[in-house]
Amino acid sequence: MRDAVSRYDEAVADRGPRLFPMHTGPVSSRLYLQQRRIHEALRSNDSLHSDEVIIGLLHDALGESLGAPRRRAVIAAGAVEAVKAILASKPSANPSLRSLASAAGCSPYDLCRFFRAGTGYTITQYKHALRLRMALGALKRTRDLTDLALQLGYTSHSHFTMHFRRHFGVTPSQVRAR
Repeated sequence: MRDAVSRYDEAVADRGPRLFPMHTGPVSSRLYLQQRRIHEALRSNDSLHSDEVIIGLLHDALGESLGAPRRRAVIAAGAVEAVKAILASKPSANPSLRSLASAAGCSPYDLCRFFRAGTGYTITQYKHALRLRMALGALKRTRDLTDLALQLGYTSHSHFTMHFRRHFGVTPSQVRAR
């Protein structure tokens, strides 16, 4: 948390255990509604997605309450490439944000910011895009979509189909039929 707040308020290092200069801060109704996404993310049982949603909300809340960041971090291309390599080496895995950040040598907060700035995707979006592109090649070779879904790291056929349709605009069965 101190790492996140320091992006907006350099004096946080001098405050000891007290991180914020105020007890409450102004936030928009849009941000309050956004926090409802956390509840949905937590129900998804995808800890990486949940952590990214929470860090995104934290980033937006700090920005609205404390103003523009005082320091801008340089995009850590090495951290982004390290995470991309981890995801590509085992796309069916569901690593935690903390383990990815540790492997990349930065904080979870920084990793989310770096990754989004460097790729245009959240880590979860990137992971799904990678899996779904692999699925395109495997659709012709695989008869059972449930097996394919499980091999790619999805929990079920319907979970796989939902993400496939979101990403490509058609279902895996429709692609196979073409």
